[in-house]
Amino acid sequence: MFCKECGTENIKTQVECMKCKTIINSNLPLDGTERIMIIGYFVGLVATIFFGIIPIIICLGLIFIIKKDKSIKSLESGKKIFLGYLILLGYILSISCFVVAEDYAKYYPHDARNYNILGLIVVPLGAYLIYLISNILFFNIIKKHEEWIINNGIFADFKGEKSFIEKTTEKIQTIQKESTNTADELLKWAELKEKGLVTDEEFQKAKEKILEGKL
Repeated sequence: MFCKECGTENIKTQVECMKCKTIINSNLPLDGTERIMIIGYFVGLVATIFFGIIPIIICLGLIFIIKKDKSIKSLESGKKIFLGYLILLGYILSISCFVVAEDYAKYYPHDARNYNILGLIVVPLGAYLIYLISNILFFNIIKKHEEWIINNGIFADFKGEKSFIEKTTEKIQTIQKESTNTADELLKWAELKEKGLVTDEEFQKAKEKILEGKL
């Protein structure tokens, strides 16, 4: 697959051009890292529920609209609404800091200065960082896979292929099963040793092989 921007030949499973990073194929599912990034993003918003409840509603509403309208056009509108919310919330928090600073100015000048710093620097910087992180962990990923998400959804895989959640569940079950088998084998050899059917040396060798997965 050739990039129209720079002419570089890329493999079919590339979302972005290897050279110029232009999106060349948006009809591919999200990879594991991107899915974890989106899940982590929403978990982070939930953890800061006061700050994150409205962004969660905006993001989930955006996903619903994109899927319903079969169009990514609402993505830019969603970003503007998200940015507007951050600006409004940042403005309210900054004003609140300035009001508190004014009340503290006469009796607690040190605290008043801290609140002024919060209002002037910390709150605007925090709002900017949240918007930047949201672009990296959510909006940019949606843009990269727009065609796939419109047709299939965020966490969908190729038809016939197991979903990300199914794969993860299988891995967990396999690990648990392996742990159970190891414990059962160790108990079996321990019982044989107690009954005097194997020597201590044979038990130690069997134990090493079991722990290495060779038995």
